[in-house]
Amino acid sequence: MRKLVPRYYSPVACLHHYLHMAQGNFREFLMGPTVLRKKYFYVLRPLLAIKWIERGLGVVPTEFQSLADTILESPRLREEVAKLLDAKRKGEELDRGPRIAPISDFIETELVRLERRRFEGEFNAQSGPIEEYDRLVRTPEPWGVVSPACSPRVTASSAPYATLRPWSASRAVAACACRPRRPWNRPRPPFSQRCRRP
Repeated sequence: MRKLVPRYYSPVACLHHYLHMAQGNFREFLMGPTVLRKKYFYVLRPLLAIKWIERGLGVVPTEFQSLADTILESPRLREEVAKLLDAKRKGEELDRGPRIAPISDFIETELVRLERRRFEGEFNAQSGPIEEYDRLVRTPEPWGVVSPACSPRVTASSAPYATLRPWSASRAVAACACRPRRPWNRPRPPFSQRCRRP
């Protein structure tokens, strides 16, 4: 999998993904004088990831602290983000509260800057051959078979999919012993009946 990253990693796709994530969470949770403070991370991380890619630092790290340490330059902003991160690590309730001005100002400035940005001309939108990726995800070695936690029954019709990623196979194909699947030739009941509680 690691060997395929340079061939399949697309900065353009990542940039658009992170931008849409930041815009959506900002509109839903961080507009106005009172905000849902834990959602700051849902906007900060994608914005920091964009700046990471813009600086040509490669694949974005998963750890938020690495992003913050590398990207954030303003001492006041770093301090406020550190306080928020410390509160989260201590398990404090990051519920609704007044907006944190340095963080909100940074977010709004970045969203305005990126609103009309076009990434296609600056970054390579490469993608390797799909057949190579298919061979990887359809072999049991990288992903393992369906998780035994729900005792899946893999039938002949589901066998080709049983070596896919565990979450997709267990949800979409493998029959769970504790929740028998509807036979393939039985029509699906109407939505109202599916949602009816006993």
